[in-house]
Amino acid sequence: MDKHMTEFKSKRNRVYRSEDKVYKQFSDAAAARAEAEFLNMLSKKNVPAPALLRREGHVLVMEYIDGVTLPDLLCGTDEQAWPQIAALITGWLQIFYDAVCHTDTGEIRGDVNGRNFLFKAGKVWGVDFEEHIYGARETDAGRLLAYTATYDIQDETRKTVLANALERQFVGVMGLDPLMVSAEREKEMQAISLRRKR
Repeated sequence: MDKHMTEFKSKRNRVYRSEDKVYKQFSDAAAARAEAEFLNMLSKKNVPAPALLRREGHVLVMEYIDGVTLPDLLCGTDEQAWPQIAALITGWLQIFYDAVCHTDTGEIRGDVNGRNFLFKAGKVWGVDFEEHIYGARETDAGRLLAYTATYDIQDETRKTVLANALERQFVGVMGLDPLMVSAEREKEMQAISLRRKR
C-alpha cells in the first residue's frame, strides 16, 4: 500500500483514504452504482453524508470527513456532552427517515454501528450506505443501544450515560415505543453475543 494511504476497517469492501479523498472498492459494479445513487439522493435531500465525487466502475470516490467515530468519542469526551451528542444522532436519524420517506417505504438506517457516525465541530455525518433495511425505527434505536453497551471501553459509566441520553431522545423526542426499543436492544445483544462466539 502507498505510504500516503490509510486503510479503514471494513467487513465487505476495501476502504482507504488518500489525501482528502476516500475510496471504497466494491466486489461488483452494481453494488457501487447502487450506493452512488443513494449518496446522490441523500445529498439532494440535505442529509449530512460524504459527498460523492465520482464513480470509477467498482470504486466510489468520496470526500474525506475528518471526524471522530462514536466509540472514539466515548473514550475522550466529557460526559456532560452526551445529551448533545445523543441529540445530534437522533436528529441525523430523523433527517434520514424523512429523506427515505420512512412512513411510506419502511426503510430504516439498518447499519447503526457507531463507527458509521462521524462527529466534528458540533455536527454529525452518516457513512456507509451499502445496505437497505426495512422495518421499525425502534429497530435502529435498539441496535444502537446494544452497540453502545458492547463497545470495548473500560469505563462502563460512559456507556451507561450515553445509552441513557440516547434512550431519552428516542422515547421522549422521537416518540418511539420504549418496550419495542428494549426488545430490539435485547435481540441485538443476543446477536452480538453469538457473532463474537464464532
